[in-house]
Amino acid sequence: MSNALLKNLGVGLIVLSAILSLVGIFFAGDLLDEPFFTWGCAALVVIGLIAHIFLNKYLPLDDTDED
Repeated sequence: MSNALLKNLGVGLIVLSAILSLVGIFFAGDLLDEPFFTWGCAALVVIGLIAHIFLNKYLPLDDTDED
C-alpha cells in the first residue's frame, strides 16, 4: 500500500462504522438492539480514530512523483 492510501485507513474505518450503523438503522431495525453490533461499530470508531492519529503522526508522506 502506498503511504497516502495508508494514511486514510483510519478515516475509512470510521466511515465503514457509520455505514454499518446506518444499515442497522434503516434496513434491519432491531440490529442496533444487539450488543455485539453496537459494540462492534463503537470499536471500529475507536480503532479508526487511533489508527488515524497514529498513522498521520508517524508515517511519512511520500511527495515524490515516480512515474
